[in-house]
Amino acid sequence: MKVSVPYGHEQLLLDLPDTANVDVLETDIRLTKDRIPVIFHDATLDRTTNGKGFIIDHTYEELQEFDLGYWYKDLSTNEYPFRNRGFRIISLLELFEKFPDIRINMDIMFYYMF
Repeated sequence: MKVSVPYGHEQLLLDLPDTANVDVLETDIRLTKDRIPVIFHDATLDRTTNGKGFIIDHTYEELQEFDLGYWYKDLSTNEYPFRNRGFRIISLLELFEKFPDIRINMDIMFYYMF
């Protein structure tokens, strides 16, 4: 089974149970200002976090301050169930540590691509 990470919900990767029977993960990679590869689809933080600006303009440490669940809205309840729940941008290293034996299809994104 292949799992494609929903745009803006990269943190969900770390929440996959080890029993999910996943063979391949597909995700996007971007570089931070301090050249740490992170799991993130958009070039900017604006659409899916409470932050602003390009990923490439922030260090990994700075990115940890932003809430990755901020903009997700449950349309059935009109609430924001993932705000302030600890969802954050994760590094590629964290992904490798969580899933050492799973193949990963990585799309390496350039900073100017949306």
